[in-house]
Amino acid sequence: MSALQVVWFKRDLRLVDHRPLYEASQHGTVLPLYIVEPELWQQPDTSLRQWRFIRQSLVELDRALRQASDEGLGGLVVRVGDAVEVLSQIHAEYGIAHLWAHQEVGNAWTFARDRAVRRWVRQQGIPFTEFPQDGIIRGLKTREGWKEHWESVMAEPLVPPPKALSLADVPSEPLPMVPNSQMDDDPCPNAQPGGRSQGLKLLRSFLNERVRRYPRGLSSPLTAESACSRLSPHLAYGTLSLREVVQATRRRLAQLQSDPQKAGMARALSAFESRLAWRSHFIQRLESLPSIEFENMHPALNGMREEVNPVLFSAWAEGRTGYPFVDACMRMLYNTGWINFRMRAMLASFACYVLWLPWRAAGLHRSRGGRWVCIWRASMWTMSRASTGAKCRCSRAVQGWARSESTMWSSSLSTKTRTGLSFGGGCLS
Repeated sequence: MSALQVVWFKRDLRLVDHRPLYEASQHGTVLPLYIVEPELWQQPDTSLRQWRFIRQSLVELDRALRQASDEGLGGLVVRVGDAVEVLSQIHAEYGIAHLWAHQEVGNAWTFARDRAVRRWVRQQGIPFTEFPQDGIIRGLKTREGWKEHWESVMAEPLVPPPKALSLADVPSEPLPMVPNSQMDDDPCPNAQPGGRSQGLKLLRSFLNERVRRYPRGLSSPLTAESACSRLSPHLAYGTLSLREVVQATRRRLAQLQSDPQKAGMARALSAFESRLAWRSHFIQRLESLPSIEFENMHPALNGMREEVNPVLFSAWAEGRTGYPFVDACMRMLYNTGWINFRMRAMLASFACYVLWLPWRAAGLHRSRGGRWVCIWRASMWTMSRASTGAKCRCSRAVQGWARSESTMWSSSLSTKTRTGLSFGGGCLS
């Protein structure tokens, strides 16, 4: 077997509009690789409900790869472990002629991992080509001209999937049910299912029908469940590319604009299109200023709200503050993994301004999709500073808020939700 063209899948779980896969297919036999990294799943912004969405998407990706194979062989190769160690093992056994991937704008951990991989390929003399995604520019010094750049990227033709894909006949490890054995169970009874087919189904239903409810329905959690696109997780993990969503949106918008009777739908779709650009805008902000993952944007706020009150944090995160609207939204997040973006902002404001909790602790909880199991663990770093005599009891303030109708109202809202899972969606719902 000659050395392989290794395509490293990360947040791009699709065949359509996947330049690394297409380019690799033009150079030789392809090994499509997904690395399950247990250390990644120890990070405070991860949860098992996220992994379930990814796993469903990987199962569908494997099936699509097998269907695209010219001999019906191969499929997605799964390896569990550290990325550098996994690549080293593959190189030692099969030889890597070229490593291909998309650039990932993740967190500090994924950035450090990518740097370690780049060091390793340089040491091995292996070419490593990374393609940008979503109009994001790595190492951008100024935003001047960025909007024009984004528009030009969105207007480029979609990269077609390889027609006859020569896949390496390399055995795969089983796709684990849990990416890290130390993860706690994380029930999410009404989670949004993963997979490209689900993403396409949502895209079609939104563009053709649900968008008419978008302007009036996106704000309330009672209506946003069906009025919003629900594409956030599919864009976050790349079962759909942003470019294909933008182009499909613009094609539909052109159809609607030609019919005066559908002017309302056209305005709604135009508003949605602008939020697709906002999404890239904020991702570019994180790429250009990665310190905002950990630090205040304004230094005058340093030293403010650095202590996590574990009692107040748990009350907020578990939806039992006694404020019915807040609790209902948090319980919806827990049950579905999703909440519309205006309610995400409300939950953050309540946590930071009413309960005076640190923004990062509140942000990590929401980034996990409302996973309750991690709550106490996330606040343990402050417990040593709390009163040693304090037990898990509500503060006087929270006791004063508690009302029985809060539970009833929260439950009534939560039962109205059926599907959803939003990770990394930014301002897009």
